[in-house]
Amino acid sequence: MQTERAKAPVDFTTLQLHNLVYEKSHYLKAIKACKDFKSKYPDIELVPEEEFSRDAPKDIKDSVLSKDSAHNLMLKRLNFELHQVNMRYSVVKSCIVYLGFCN
Repeated sequence: MQTERAKAPVDFTTLQLHNLVYEKSHYLKAIKACKDFKSKYPDIELVPEEEFSRDAPKDIKDSVLSKDSAHNLMLKRLNFELHQVNMRYSVVKSCIVYLGFCN
């Protein structure tokens, strides 16, 4: 009986240790999976920086979307491309309306 009482805290601590080791292993696997993740980022073709600097509206160029400067530039270039797509859409829509294809 005395042995069991003395052994109980040791067993509890051992169980806690095993749980922590398992949890550490889980986190290390998750970190490795994140580091090994292959993003499509390098394959994205964006408007060249020169064209962005030359043609982007001031509100897009002056916006701050991220504290990281490289990421901020990427987001601004993506917004500029979205702006260009929306402009093309407006032109096409206007032409369709003008030519009477819409009611």
